[in-house]
Amino acid sequence: MQAGEMMEKEHGEPGQREPQGVARFTEVFESVLPFTVPTELLPLKCVSRSFRSSCERYSDLRTTSLSSICASRALLEWAQPSELVSSGHISSDRLLFLCAKEGSREALEWLIQQERFELPADGLPVNLASDTAAAALNGLSALRGAAEGGSIEKTQLLLKTLKLEGGDHSSSTLRSASEDYAVTEVVRLAACFGNVDLLRWMSEKAGVDVRGRLGTFEDPPRLPPPEGREFLLSSGAWTEADVASCASRWGDLEILRAVMDSGVLCPDAAVRAARGGRIDVLSWLIQEGERRDGRNEVGGEGATSSSSNSNSSRVNVVSGDSSVSVSKSTSVSKRELRIEIDRRVWEAAAMQTEESLAIETLQYLQKQAEKGIIPPCEDADSLFSVCIAQGHTSIAAEMCNRTGLLSDSALHGACTTAARGGQAKTLTFLKGMGVRATASSWEAALSQMKSEHRRWFHHCSLRSWSQKLAEREKVILILHSMHCPRPLSSFSTLKTLVVALHHSNLQSMLSDWTKSTSAGGMMPRSSLSSGSGLTASGGAGASLPSGVPSGGSRNQPARWLKEVPHSADTLRD
Repeated sequence: MQAGEMMEKEHGEPGQREPQGVARFTEVFESVLPFTVPTELLPLKCVSRSFRSSCERYSDLRTTSLSSICASRALLEWAQPSELVSSGHISSDRLLFLCAKEGSREALEWLIQQERFELPADGLPVNLASDTAAAALNGLSALRGAAEGGSIEKTQLLLKTLKLEGGDHSSSTLRSASEDYAVTEVVRLAACFGNVDLLRWMSEKAGVDVRGRLGTFEDPPRLPPPEGREFLLSSGAWTEADVASCASRWGDLEILRAVMDSGVLCPDAAVRAARGGRIDVLSWLIQEGERRDGRNEVGGEGATSSSSNSNSSRVNVVSGDSSVSVSKSTSVSKRELRIEIDRRVWEAAAMQTEESLAIETLQYLQKQAEKGIIPPCEDADSLFSVCIAQGHTSIAAEMCNRTGLLSDSALHGACTTAARGGQAKTLTFLKGMGVRATASSWEAALSQMKSEHRRWFHHCSLRSWSQKLAEREKVILILHSMHCPRPLSSFSTLKTLVVALHHSNLQSMLSDWTKSTSAGGMMPRSSLSSGSGLTASGGAGASLPSGVPSGGSRNQPARWLKEVPHSADTLRD
């Protein structure tokens, strides 16, 4: 999962503001604070009528009340934040995020001095061990909150506390990838939430190369508001095509139309729309492609970049008003305006986190392919690999059940792909089908566990990081149960990770490994057959694990997914 998507899942819809009734509640509550006994937060609902009214608009009362409490140090002290964390009401990094985003500097300064809310004393670490995880993710969450809220004062405080203040913050002067990521994250989120004053301060006062960091802004966690888009365009960090690409990803058809009607090329619009599951955007792009080019084709010969259209005025993508007068480029031909639908679009559809949304998008693409409107998916192996990596076992089962659809190499590499993606559920599915894990599967799993150790900063919370580590641990245990061959050289690496990250469930496996390692340095091979990776008929007749839908034949696809991605003849080169 991308970082932006995880943040949205953890923290709710970006830019969501609480009703003004909460502010009125704060005033009322402060007046009765001396007479109130600090117990649970839920009784706060009854303190004032305005607060009770505001709570009805939010399903999570706890989040609403805590956001309000963070606005005042007095309220924050009364709430006893350490007790809130101990009782499980909220995590420390989440409360720091809320305080940095919604609270005052005074409240934030007080909070980071309390037990459980300390920030790392020596700045952000290079590698993250279990005993430093809470403090490190506290610091990163607070920094993200300050960037979303747009507070220069709180951002400056946190940069200084985390030892990120001063210097030009180029990659050469930062001590680690985590520091580089943290500075980039501040710039990225400030742009996404339209906090232009913070961006200017970062550029002029903090010495940050804002334009350079925004130039690598490939997958924003949301579509920036008008002021954010204006800054991105005026600074030269983005082009109109970048804005259109982001609009496709987040389903803003008005902006996308305005850009494309001006003659600006956006070759990856369909890919971004598929990645976001935006079927309405895909539908418009396909119709627009038919209108402009007569029929969609793959790999336009005349495609040129938007920068080559020097005679075209800039479209007003800031307001998204497609009625703004824009002079269209006369140098752009119909052929150059082709909307490309190729295998990248199919793969992007399968990359969605939710399998149901991936299936829905793939079904739509399949219907268009059956009508001859778009080309069918030309690489079943690649699509299968994406499904395995994302944990979409239903789609993978359907593809496996269709004789001759997948090559042997795709099946051989399935376990390695699942191990690399940390997909324990997918590995269990493959194990039930009799797919054999190889030494490369083990190496991929271990490499990704090391990556979670080093690239911890891509997670938005301690809970997210812990869950990912637990999933990686499951992957290694499943590979162990599959009798996966393991290079002896990886023993010391795993032992180091077990100690650093406290993987207690892997201790017994390490002990077993020590006893059973063969003289050749590899664990005994599995008793599974070494065929194409599947047992029984045609590489697809093995009984599926319980809960996995049985697929159809090549001529009679399963009902749950109509001919996804296409017949074997059209999928294979």
